[in-house]
Amino acid sequence: MEELIEQLRKRYAGEWLGIRVTEYENWRPRKGVLLVHSTDKEAFHREIRERQLTRLCYTYGGPMIPPGYEVLL
Repeated sequence: MEELIEQLRKRYAGEWLGIRVTEYENWRPRKGVLLVHSTDKEAFHREIRERQLTRLCYTYGGPMIPPGYEVLL
């Protein structure tokens, strides 16, 4: 089922998401179909390899930086 990527990120907070993008807005993924998700990054990548999924957008549902931490670039 096609959904907004931001809705998927909120629903699956704390999980890695593999999404087949179906719509872009200004070159950024906007909508897609969730094909795989997991809280364990290694299990997530293992399932993608086992199912031989290609052309996926990988993202994390939730903040990439834990609260209280900062990133310096």
